[in-house]
Amino acid sequence: MERIVPRESRVGRFDVEARIWIAEHQRAVHRDRPQIPLLLVGPFDNDHAALRSILRKPDFRLLRARSLRRADVLLRKATIPVVVVERTFPGGCWKDVWAAVQKASLRPAPRLIVVANRADDRLWNEVVHAGGYDVLAKPFESEELVGIITAAWDHWRLETEAAGVSA
Repeated sequence: MERIVPRESRVGRFDVEARIWIAEHQRAVHRDRPQIPLLLVGPFDNDHAALRSILRKPDFRLLRARSLRRADVLLRKATIPVVVVERTFPGGCWKDVWAAVQKASLRPAPRLIVVANRADDRLWNEVVHAGGYDVLAKPFESEELVGIITAAWDHWRLETEAAGVSA
C-alpha cells in the first residue's frame, strides 16, 4: 500500500531543499563577485570601528589610512574605487584627500564620500561641485551607508568599463 504524504510535509521538504539551494547559490555568487576595495581616511578609531561593523560583509575589503600621507601611498599602490574620508582630521581634510586623488591622475577617479558630524546642504554642494560623490552624516545608518558605497562603486565600475580600463 502506498503511503500518502500530507501536503504540508511536501511543501516543508521543498522549502528546506530550496533554502539549501539558495544558500549554496549565494555562496557561489559571493565567491565569483569581487570585493569592493574601500579606503577609510582619518584617525578616528570609533568611526572606523562603526564602519567596520556595518561593512563586515564579504562584499567589502577595507583599507585604512590614518593620515593624508598614508592615503596618498595607498591611492598610488592599489586600485581603490571608493574613498570614505572624514570632513576634517588632524593634518588634513577631505579637500586634501581629493587633491591627492587628482594629483595621482587616477582614471577613473575614486568616488569620494565625505563623513561629517553635521552634513548639511552647503557641505554636500561643496563636495559634489568639487567632484566628490556624496556626504554621509554620523552616526552611520547601515542601510544608507551600504547603499551609498555600493552605488559609488557601481558608478566607478561603469565608468571603468566604458573607458575600457580593467578594474
